[in-house]
Amino acid sequence: HKPLNLSILLTHFHLDHIGDLGDLMISAWHAGREQPLRIFGPPGLTTIIRALVEQVYQYDTHFFHVFDTYLGHSRGDIRAILDIHEITPGVVTECAQWNVVTDYVEHGAQLGLSRHEWPCVGYRVEHHGNIVTISGDTIVCDALYRLADGADVLVQGCYLADAELTNPEFKVLSDTVIASSTQVGMFSARAGVATVVLTHIRKKSRQLMQAL
Repeated sequence: HKPLNLSILLTHFHLDHIGDLGDLMISAWHAGREQPLRIFGPPGLTTIIRALVEQVYQYDTHFFHVFDTYLGHSRGDIRAILDIHEITPGVVTECAQWNVVTDYVEHGAQLGLSRHEWPCVGYRVEHHGNIVTISGDTIVCDALYRLADGADVLVQGCYLADAELTNPEFKVLSDTVIASSTQVGMFSARAGVATVVLTHIRKKSRQLMQAL
């Protein structure tokens, strides 16, 4: 089968959002992928990928270079298939059929982190008039309205149900880090979103939402 023309859109650099990135890159290289693996993400992406390739997985890549040499062939340098794009607000990529735009969202910036220290983005994907918004992990903010306005589908981070906001830590999370269930509901109605797909839900939150 012909390899997929694959693009990876990263929203930020918390472990649960990039933990499988190295495995994906190395596995594609192991399998002999030659097409570019396009990876989009906030500033800092190049540093992370370089560390994975040149430090974390350096023994693995060296082993397979030696293995290939022993067999008389080579799968090439993994860096040759990695097409890295550090993005800032605006158009990420566009073509005749679809386009992607991005904007900075608020995922902990109110804790005192600068954009340089902690860049987080969301995406708006448009295809033949259909719109899918990927919020990333964020509270409700102006950028999220711009990305989700009139979207057919909003994939929205939502960690806590409002019934769980019973201690200061959870309240800070919902106010500064990632939206709660009621915040998402009010936002999606105001933004005119047709369908909301919740992700990043805490186990207890799922149980509470199912009971409603």
